[in-house]
Parts: sequence; C-alpha cells; structure tokens
Amino acid sequence: MDPFIYILGCDTPSGFGYSLAKRLDSLGMRVFAGCLDSQGDGARQLEETTSDRLTTVQLDITKDDQVEEAVKRVHESLNEGEGKKPSNCLHILILRWFLVILCKFF
Repeated sequence: MDPFIYILGCDTPSGFGYSLAKRLDSLGMRVFAGCLDSQGDGARQLEETTSDRLTTVQLDITKDDQVEEAVKRVHESLNEGEGKKPSNCLHILILRWFLVILCKFF
C-alpha cells in the first residue's frame, strides 16, 4: 500500500507546503497538493517538476464546494467507491505546521 499524503498550501514555490510536496513525491509517496489556485503559476510549476504520483487539488478551505470536491477527488483516488472496500487510505494530512496521522503505514 502506497502512503497517501494530503498537504495544504502547495502553490507558493517559496513555501513550506510546496517544498514538502516536492520532497515527498521524490521519496515515492503519493501526494495530494492542495492549492488555493490550481491553475496558477505555482501549481503548474509543481505539476511540471514532479512525477505522476503528485496530484494538485483546487482547495480554498473557506469555500464549502471546494472542500467537498477535494474530498471527492481524494476519495476516488483511494479507490473507495460506494460499496467497495478501500484499497488505500489517506495516511497523513498536513495543514501548514499541523500534522495529522490518519492511518498506520504498516
């Protein structure tokens, strides 16, 4: 099972989230990179300089519809369809400097 990690604040090249997303991708982890503007320069640069294990996700946490869409995209990526047994889980959620461990790695 590949580790899945969701990081918020990934669309600023000089920021913590952006750097962490690149690093974890380089270590072979599956990364959901939450971006305030997934069509902006920072998000595009992140996609261009990482592998296909990294997925940028539009997410402004002050907008309910974007939060719901982000949850849906992650849910689909984890192969957790309705009535199906999950084959993966979201292991870690990183909200700036706050880390939440959601599921065991082993």
